[in-house]
Amino acid sequence: MKRTRRWPALVLAAVLALGAAGCANDAQTQPADSQAASTQAQKEEPAASTPAETIPESTEMQTSGEIAVNDGTYTATVQGRNADLTVETVIKDKKISSVKVTDHMETSVYTSAAVLAMEKKIAETNSTQVDAVAGATITSAAIRSAVEKCIEAAGGNPADFRTQIPVEKGADETVTVDIAVVGAGASGILAATAAGEKGAQVALIEKTTILGGASLQSFGVTAYGTKADLEAGVDVETLKDEYFEEWITYEHWRVDGSLLRAYIDNAGRTVDYLNDHGFGMLSFPAFGAGFNMLFDYDQRMPAYEAMLETAVSGNGGAVYKETTAKSLLTDDSGAVIGVVCERADGSTLTVQAKAVVIATGGFGGDAAWVQELTGFNGVVGGLYTARGEGMKMAWEIGAKVPTNLGGLMLHQTLATANLKGYDLFHTRYPMILCYVPSLLNVSATGARFRNEGNNNTAVAASNAAAFTGGYTYVLLSQSTLDKLEQGGLAAIGVDSKPGLPPEYAPAYEIDTPWEGVEQVMKDMVDGGWGFYGETIEELAANAGFDVDTFVRTFTDYESCCAARKDSQYLKPEQYLVAYGEGPYYLVESTCNNLGTVTGLVINDEFKVLNETNQPIPGLFAVGCDASSTLYCDMYTGSGAGMGWAFTSGLLGGESAYEYVTRQHE
Repeated sequence: MKRTRRWPALVLAAVLALGAAGCANDAQTQPADSQAASTQAQKEEPAASTPAETIPESTEMQTSGEIAVNDGTYTATVQGRNADLTVETVIKDKKISSVKVTDHMETSVYTSAAVLAMEKKIAETNSTQVDAVAGATITSAAIRSAVEKCIEAAGGNPADFRTQIPVEKGADETVTVDIAVVGAGASGILAATAAGEKGAQVALIEKTTILGGASLQSFGVTAYGTKADLEAGVDVETLKDEYFEEWITYEHWRVDGSLLRAYIDNAGRTVDYLNDHGFGMLSFPAFGAGFNMLFDYDQRMPAYEAMLETAVSGNGGAVYKETTAKSLLTDDSGAVIGVVCERADGSTLTVQAKAVVIATGGFGGDAAWVQELTGFNGVVGGLYTARGEGMKMAWEIGAKVPTNLGGLMLHQTLATANLKGYDLFHTRYPMILCYVPSLLNVSATGARFRNEGNNNTAVAASNAAAFTGGYTYVLLSQSTLDKLEQGGLAAIGVDSKPGLPPEYAPAYEIDTPWEGVEQVMKDMVDGGWGFYGETIEELAANAGFDVDTFVRTFTDYESCCAARKDSQYLKPEQYLVAYGEGPYYLVESTCNNLGTVTGLVINDEFKVLNETNQPIPGLFAVGCDASSTLYCDMYTGSGAGMGWAFTSGLLGGESAYEYVTRQHE
């Protein structure tokens, strides 16, 4: 919201410095409440589930004769979730003796356990046909693919190592609890903990092996009224009221004001609750109340585990991992009384409950569905596991489908280039250029579409780009490259370092010369991440633009630069830098979809509503699944996503407990 954009530069510098310290080895983390795709985003077909080579499901194996494969140590590199992933495979006595991932940039909080599990399973079974680790399916597929490439390098046939490993189905089970919570991200964990601490027996159901979901990579929480705010003497009530008004105005008054008020009034209490449970957030009330930065990434899952051990397991409940909720149970009156789940071994877990809380994280991981609803075809920067199961289960029993289905939480600009053989600064040239306000930005039509100065405001930049379809382009000329080579960004009118996420930013200053920038741009074009043309007309044709549109756009922009006035988008004069003669380059960029902000319609007690806007007895929703009435269509906040996840979880868990207590006294 606007309030967060008023932070003094000192606060922003402190936040970015602290963030950089916490995510130096995490290639997916973004500032505020976000998480990124790869550092150099990979364009995929919308329906693609993994950038790695798919291993065919097959039970084929050589049944006679000796397997033709040479012993030795082999290495292969494939595309992982974030970037290249390298695997070393040892073949001994014509079997897979060991597998070791030697280099990768996968996000450690999600994949460290998965990497170890895949290495062990493939070596122990002598097969690449082992199941992927839930929550790290793309990384798992990449490891399988790399091992198969090693087998090929050893002169073998990968089909000989695709023995289907049988999974022994466990016994079906039925458990009875007070409350079932579906989804163990931030909102689900807070719901389970809040209800459990009040005395409810809770079953927390999570389809992956990971606790915390997207919050394991998030950066901060917007919340007014924390203990830190109050101790600093901040005028909390005025700030809450301003935040409330700003939010409603940004969303064109298409929000549930009572629900928004419940969130804003309780967010500070939620931050205090988390801190009391070991989260240790950092607040900056002296500079700009409202922002609370989460602590180190690798400490969050242990904190969640400790909370759940006390409030859930310690109170007669349980946490069920690798268990996917499939359908809701209802009684004759239509009240929700439980959920049917499927475990990783194919067995069924039936959870009988007096109330169910849906916290499955929306459907941002279903790229095809997102594109169908919104036209956005950019990067899935959130969790691929967020596929909308919770929403669909609720719709099947009569929950209302919102009119704004498809609203997205977009954040940050990314270059599509994935350059090899350079140091970090050179590799980041295309990425940095996507944030430079003095360069012309055009959509896939070849037309200018924004004030390029907005590139350093994450949500403004990403929302504008997504409106064009998701992929946009930054124009360079030979003059641009020459100036960069000699005097860095300062030579093309840049007066401060672009606002890249801290883990993307190499060490440089605005006047640091960009040595070898022309060769980097040529390699970018050769890799398919941009375009080249001797003339503007040739560049337009190579990029697939309408030539007349792009030529007119370029001519108009050059006229603005000559006149020192941008009468179209009102970009400040200092950023109007003329291009001059070619040749010319286009850097391809996209934006980052962290997830969805629509799904189920709820009231201010977090009860899910049906098509007649009446609560469905026993059914609650929190987090991304429950944000339809907070947003008109697109996320517009900074820190609001995580603030809502935590606060809605706490309030939703408390509300479910009150419902169970009243209904079953």
